[in-house]
Amino acid sequence: MGIGVAVTSYRDDLTIGIFADPDLCPDISAFAAALDAQFEAHL
Repeated sequence: MGIGVAVTSYRDDLTIGIFADPDLCPDISAFAAALDAQFEAHL
């Protein structure tokens, strides 16, 4: 598996973990930035 995403919520907190194989997903920081931007856009 090249990438895994885990999401956990508790009360008012939402935690997202991203796990990736750098050989299969060398630009994981772009994925994380896009995910963060989408959450910010919908707050």
